[in-house]
Amino acid sequence: MTDFSVLSIPNKIFPVFYLEGTDDIIINECYAELKRNLGLDEFSDFNMGFFEGSKTLKADSVISALSELPFLAPYRIIVLSAFQRVSAEEKEKIVNFVKGGIGKSVFVVLSNTSEQKGRVSEVKKKSENDLKKIGAFIDCRINDKNWNLWVKQYLRKYKIDIDFGALGLLKVKLGLDFGFAISELKKLQAYTYGKKKITAVDVENIVSVSSGTQIYNISNCIVKGDSAEALKLYYKMIGTDYPSISFLTYLKRFFDGIAEVKALQESGMDYLEISKELKKHEFVIKKNLEIASSASKDVFPKISEILMSADFDFKSGQNEKLVFDLTIYRISALFAK
Repeated sequence: MTDFSVLSIPNKIFPVFYLEGTDDIIINECYAELKRNLGLDEFSDFNMGFFEGSKTLKADSVISALSELPFLAPYRIIVLSAFQRVSAEEKEKIVNFVKGGIGKSVFVVLSNTSEQKGRVSEVKKKSENDLKKIGAFIDCRINDKNWNLWVKQYLRKYKIDIDFGALGLLKVKLGLDFGFAISELKKLQAYTYGKKKITAVDVENIVSVSSGTQIYNISNCIVKGDSAEALKLYYKMIGTDYPSISFLTYLKRFFDGIAEVKALQESGMDYLEISKELKKHEFVIKKNLEIASSASKDVFPKISEILMSADFDFKSGQNEKLVFDLTIYRISALFAK
């Protein structure tokens, strides 16, 4: 097994690439960089296979694709996303097959562990660990410790530098939600076109109305049960053309993170152990535990139901204002005292 991180993406072929993280945007960015490094985009559809993980996915379909021979190419690329959603039994079948050798196939697996609640079963953990050992494990998590280096490396690809003050201000403006980092960095990259270095003034000009910061503030109002202030901030934010569907994605990630921390605390772990387990800054863990302490045990399943319902209504073409007003009001009501 060879370990890589969000700071270092491999540039040579392994039989398996296992990408694991807590944010789909960051995981997909890692995968995009991996494809660039390995030239995977040059492969024709004949030699590319894609599967999306789910509870109903059968291992046989993935195994069949891995067993096929490449067409006028050195190997086939098989990609399995959302590996975390595959059932433990089917995961084990896939991994056992891969352990026996996959010939002229390359297996790319994407897994978002933020969807896993509480402790992962030993069977699932074994399957994931086995995949990590077979080839290259890529840790796609961004945290407080690797943030500065990752941002500098990301911008270096575009021949742009960033000074220390700008890095610190950017972190504060993002409200510790690194999932929004890429979109904000792309805005900065466009804004500073032609400049060699991003400064704190650039960050202030562009990220002062950062969607990440605004949504973080909206979330704080929601968990205080203040739906009126949350709605006021929401309408101020969407005036900047922020896509509403991304707001749902953020809320899901926000509350999934709190539920995960709460579950680990209930299993007997303290905030330092949780911080180490999730590779998140202690400040974030303390903040999540503070929010979790104000919520009853059945709150998080209810929030999931509300967000799923909102997602369905929004995609079904129902009145957007009504859908999002109701979502904010209903979740806030769960925290109202």
